[in-house]
Parts: sequence; structure tokens; C-alpha cells
Amino acid sequence: STAHIIVPAIYRKPEFAASAYLLWPLELAIVCEATRIASSMSLLATRRTRVVFMARLASLATFAAGAAILGYFLGFVGVLWANALGTAVGTAAVIGAALRPSKKAENPS
Repeated sequence: STAHIIVPAIYRKPEFAASAYLLWPLELAIVCEATRIASSMSLLATRRTRVVFMARLASLATFAAGAAILGYFLGFVGVLWANALGTAVGTAAVIGAALRPSKKAENPS
């Protein structure tokens, strides 16, 4: 990991370098969230809002369960990883739906 090199070079404080391992789950969650938002645009443009809503529910349920379990065993770091996991689940659901054609496209009337 290069975070232990880059973080002290930017912030010049050892406290930040000691917490650099916390950046991994945050980075994963940010990238997944940006991907989910971009993929959601195509679904919303084709009025497939239920998929977006259900993906958010799956994401929230995964985060809640993960935060309870991982938070118990790993503390704050576990909650960070639960956030990343929940975001990844929602992203996977949205991307999967965005890659499938809509029923209107399959059966034009």
C-alpha cells in the first residue's frame, strides 16, 4: 500500500499516517457510489425507478447487518467496511439492472 507514503507527504503529520489504513474502505465506498450514481442515470432516464429504489434498500440492509456484525467484532473499522460492502451491493444491483434491456425495449407496442 502506498498510502503510508503518500498521506504523510501530503499532511506532514504522523497521526494521519497512522490512520491511512482507514482510507481503503472509504475509497472503495466512494468509487462504488460514483459508479452507482452514473449507472442509475440510465435507469432513471428509462423510468426504471423501482430497480434504483430496491438497490438502495438492498444496500441499506447490507450495511445495517454488516455494521451490526462487523462493528461488534472490529469496531469503527468494521463499520467502515460494512459501509463499503453495502455500497458495493447496491452498485452491483444497479449495474446488473442497467446492463439488462428494459421490457419495453424487448416488447415494443
